[in-house]
Amino acid sequence: MAPTSKEQITRPTKEPGKGPGGADGGEKAEGDSAAMAKRLDRLEHMLQEMSDRLKAIEEKLPAKK
Repeated sequence: MAPTSKEQITRPTKEPGKGPGGADGGEKAEGDSAAMAKRLDRLEHMLQEMSDRLKAIEEKLPAKK
């Protein structure tokens, strides 16, 4: 089972234009980097919001004895 999993993990990176090493042009790489940074910022913002919500819920719970 491990060889199959390894193959599935590495296969997308071998296809041209896909995966971490697949950028075929500088402009595309820059666009991908900008898009990736935007997605990362959005995810970080969502994570912070979820953390704040969880903290508020925990404060409403009765204290443990």
